[in-house]
Amino acid sequence: MKTTISFLLFFILGVIGYSQNEINQLDSDGNKHGVWMVYLDNEWAETDKEDAVCYRYTYYAHGVDTKPMGPSGKKKWTLSPKIPKSSEPVELTGELQWSDKKGIVRSIHIFENGKYLSYKEYDSSGNLEQHFDYATQYKDEPHTYYVRTYKKGSEVTWVMRSGTNGWTLYSDPGVGSADDVVE
Repeated sequence: MKTTISFLLFFILGVIGYSQNEINQLDSDGNKHGVWMVYLDNEWAETDKEDAVCYRYTYYAHGVDTKPMGPSGKKKWTLSPKIPKSSEPVELTGELQWSDKKGIVRSIHIFENGKYLSYKEYDSSGNLEQHFDYATQYKDEPHTYYVRTYKKGSEVTWVMRSGTNGWTLYSDPGVGSADDVVE
C-alpha cells in the first residue's frame, strides 16, 4: 500500500513539474522556444505579469514568434467586450474586437483558452484587408498558417512558414507554386 501511494505521489508531482516546465523555455542558444505565456496590458502591449490585465499563449520556434500580435489600444481604439478587472490576468478566450473612434471594427481576434486562432484586420471603411488563420496549418506542417489579403474585391492566399531565417511567405499551391518564395 505504501509503495502504491508513494508511486502515485511521485507520478503526480512529476506530471505537475513536467507541465510547468513546458512553458517559457529557452533553446540551447538562449532563444525562446516552445509554448510561451505572453502577458498583455490594457492596450495589448506585452508586459510583466504584475502590470498585465490578460494573457495568451504563443509558440516560439528558436526565437521566432509563430503567432505574432501587435498592440491595438495605442491607436486609441476600444475593445469589446471589455476585459473584466481582476486581481490576476485573465486568459483571452472568445472573439474580441477593436473599434476605432468612429465605431468601425478595425480588428477581430479569436482565442480559445488563451490560444490565438485568428486575426482579421479591416481598413477605415470597415473592409476586410487581411486574415491571419493561425488555426489552419499548411499540409499539417508545424509553424505554418494561412494569410489571406483582400484588395479591390479579390483574395490572395499565402502560406507563412517560420524557420531559422524568420518568416517566409509562399504563394498558396491553389494560387501558384509553393516554391515561389517571397522574402
